[in-house]
Amino acid sequence: AANEEKRDPLDQYSVFDWHGLKVGVEICLDHVRERLRRAGGGLDLHLIPSCGVEVMPGAVAARAGGYVFNCDGEYTLDDACNGLGAHSQLFRVEEAGDAPSGKNAKLGKRIEPEQVIKIDWQEADRYYSEGAGQLHIYPPQPLN
Repeated sequence: AANEEKRDPLDQYSVFDWHGLKVGVEICLDHVRERLRRAGGGLDLHLIPSCGVEVMPGAVAARAGGYVFNCDGEYTLDDACNGLGAHSQLFRVEEAGDAPSGKNAKLGKRIEPEQVIKIDWQEADRYYSEGAGQLHIYPPQPLN
């Protein structure tokens, strides 16, 4: 869609205002297809929950100074803080993508979690094939 702004809580659009922040959510394949970047970008926070995707700079829709976050349950990254069969990534956007296409955002160095907590839950195997996993806690980030 040319405009992804939510009009109703149950509509199909994926950009919304949260306490003055412009937030967009792309689920997995939507990120690969650059859904939010093609819709105009300018997000303060770009969230990508996925199962087999990592942050793709050419698809980032966050503005310079904004953030992009990915939480993936499918595979680990060699250089990320991972749980078994999963990863998370947080980047601050240094430069928004090239005008007018918006492609090729420049990302800063990946922000590492300040704490990783292994979830120790005896019943996890009944609900999660790889166990309960980990909780990654990131340090507070400035938003300007």
